[in-house]
Amino acid sequence: MSRYDTWTPEQVAKHLARFHRAPVSAPDAQPNEQSSVPRSSQGQSVHPRYRVKVHSRRRRLADPDGIDAKSAIDGLCCGGILEDDSAEYCDAPEYTQEKCLYEETIIELWEI
Repeated sequence: MSRYDTWTPEQVAKHLARFHRAPVSAPDAQPNEQSSVPRSSQGQSVHPRYRVKVHSRRRRLADPDGIDAKSAIDGLCCGGILEDDSAEYCDAPEYTQEKCLYEETIIELWEI
């Protein structure tokens, strides 16, 4: 089979079964209006700044320029935890990684 051939659905299912993972549906990209947290009160004039550290544990280490958690930081803004991800509200994120059997991402926030 050349790399330009297309796979049948059976071949795709057989390939994915090798990874022993249940299929995961894509998350809903639209925020839930009922559970949204107000971003800030109108009377606040001083806002905090934050330092963001993203630590990734993964089976294989990524290239240093391949680590990015933009969507996770945007989620913190959407959830009302951060006012905004601009330089006015938070420092440049720090990215670290380590090799581990189980994959997870840890996001730490410090008010500065």
